[in-house]
Amino acid sequence: MTTFAEARLDLVRRPGLDGPGRRAALTQSADVWLADLFAQAKALTSYSSSHLEDKANNEKVIALLEDAVKIDPQFAEAHAKLGLAYVIRLFLFAPQETDLQQKAYLAIEHAFRLNPNLAEAYEARGRLRWTAFNHFPHQDAIRDFRQALKINPDLRSANFQISKIYLGRGDTVLAEKYFKQGMVGGNPTAEMLLVGIRIARAQGDKNNESSYALLLRNKYPNSEEAKKLREEAGQ
Repeated sequence: MTTFAEARLDLVRRPGLDGPGRRAALTQSADVWLADLFAQAKALTSYSSSHLEDKANNEKVIALLEDAVKIDPQFAEAHAKLGLAYVIRLFLFAPQETDLQQKAYLAIEHAFRLNPNLAEAYEARGRLRWTAFNHFPHQDAIRDFRQALKINPDLRSANFQISKIYLGRGDTVLAEKYFKQGMVGGNPTAEMLLVGIRIARAQGDKNNESSYALLLRNKYPNSEEAKKLREEAGQ
């Protein structure tokens, strides 16, 4: 993929483009490139609501969003998504990279400074809080996820994060409540289906467990969640 710097260099060298025309072209190219970078990152993250619980996707999204915030340091949502990507990398793939926690914190705080009412920033901070590094403070994390939902009721991934917290604490009633709220609208991600499987299993609901498991295997056969399901089944 052509880098933004390469695209700018091509514009600078282009004959007949001088003064205000060149500046306008460079500004327009930055806007287009930024939108393209963020669109690519969002396309990758849409596969899983935990967004990056796939190592290759995680690395790609981080690279794309790091480029995006360099082009536009005022892009609050990109900072929030980048912070979340750092959290996932730290928690799942690179716990030895201890600087990721600070990078995540700074990216998320930058997002809040730019937009104090950004749902994605609250979701990212909830994920950062709900880690072993911060000793899993469930009340603080849930507060952030609920605030994210208050700002954007359609942010389904926040419902699933709350559901996962309650499931981990053994409260299957509240876990199921937030899971069902997250399922409104259909088209569940692989992570959502795995949460549903575990809730149904904890409640002894064989029908829902089988239904979610079948959907996960058919819709996301190569996902990390399907792999976890096979491991749990001893396959």
